[in-house]
Order: sequence, then structure tokens, then C-alpha cells
Amino acid sequence: MKIVPLFSLFLLLYTVPLFSHAVISEQMETASTVSIRFSYEDGEPMAYAAVEIFSPAEDRVPFQTGRTDKNGVFSFVPDAEGMWLVSADDGDDHVSSPSFIVEKEGNRFITKPQELL
Repeated sequence: MKIVPLFSLFLLLYTVPLFSHAVISEQMETASTVSIRFSYEDGEPMAYAAVEIFSPAEDRVPFQTGRTDKNGVFSFVPDAEGMWLVSADDGDDHVSSPSFIVEKEGNRFITKPQELL
């Protein structure tokens, strides 16, 4: 009678790892990465500011969210041509919302700041 509960415990403990997934990371080289540096007027970086990126295809749901690094830099890889909007908010009433055009050139995307158009 005690064999059945022990066998059940054995199955439970040794079959759970079979359902896990391996995690793989890889370094990717791309010429299409867009990096934006956010800073204050005095040049101090907007470190760890919350960032939302909106693609031309969807203006309500962010394409990507995250935070700037300690230098105020945020990077992402666009996947479509058109007008992109980025918003960085430091949580202390400082917000920057630049927009820019992404165009396809060969097999990569290039950007043009909105103020240059």
C-alpha cells in the first residue's frame, strides 16, 4: 500500500524537469539598430528613464518598452518603414518624445530625425 504513494512522489519529483525549456542567448550584429541618448539641458543623462516606442503600424500599443541605461541611452531594432515615436519619462515631470522616419535601404533600416525633414 505504501508503494503507490512513494511511486507517485517519485514520478512527481523526477518528471517535472522534463517540462522545462532551455534558454539560449546570442549576440546579434545588426546595422539597423537605433540608439537614442536622452539627457537634460545641462548634459546630465536621463539615467534609467522609462521608455516607450511606437511603430508606424500600431500607435496605441508600444512596439517596445524598457529603460535607458545609466548613460541615458536606449536602443532598439525597427521592423517597418514610416514615422516612429519614442517617449522617455524620468518619473519626475521630465518627458522627451522625439519622432523620426525609418526607411529601408537595401537589407537594413536607416533613420532620419524628424527635425531634418
